Amino acid sequence: MTLIMPSPVMSMPVASAFWRRVDLPGHDTARLEKIDGVGWCLTGMTVFRHPQGPASLTYVVDCDPSWEIVSAAVYGMIGARNIEFHVNRYEGMWLLNEMPVSGLEHLCDFDLGFTPASYLMLLKRAAPRLHETRTLPVARLDIESGQLIEAPQIFTRTGTMEIWHESPQTGYAAQIDLAPDGFVMRCPGLCEAVIAI
Repeated sequence: MTLIMPSPVMSMPVASAFWRRVDLPGHDTARLEKIDGVGWCLTGMTVFRHPQGPASLTYVVDCDPSWEIVSAAVYGMIGARNIEFHVNRYEGMWLLNEMPVSGLEHLCDFDLGFTPASYLMLLKRAAPRLHETRTLPVARLDIESGQLIEAPQIFTRTGTMEIWHESPQTGYAAQIDLAPDGFVMRCPGLCEAVIAI
């Protein structure tokens, strides 16, 4: 009897980034991998000072080949509070910790809400052309309330690697700079990339 072993899924690192937060003490790092025949995997970790105490969050987001989210996980701590969230999207339905979230069925984009790595997924899937404005409503994970909520994001490409970004829900508006690999280089008032020498 001959056993046929399944072929291992091959992954290949594509890009990585390391940011320093400028709004408060903290750092964030992320890596993008391409998974053969599956899509993309974004992993990262952020540590920062939170009003409730030191915060450390690890995240994993899986996307299909067209950059639409399939699943995400966030776990870690904020002060004395343990954090663990699991997000899934299946046939248009969003689930948070295995519970369906209604009203988000029209969304296909996801925002972690606490890391600049989220921009990568949005802009890989639907980046505007030069001088074009695109409104991309996303399902945002609010780690403070423990909810998955709709949050509009507005992007206008002002240059080859520059995009004006508006987040009406948070009141944030600024020009963000992108690296050639798609990661954000600078979000004024929030973070900036640390360049390896």
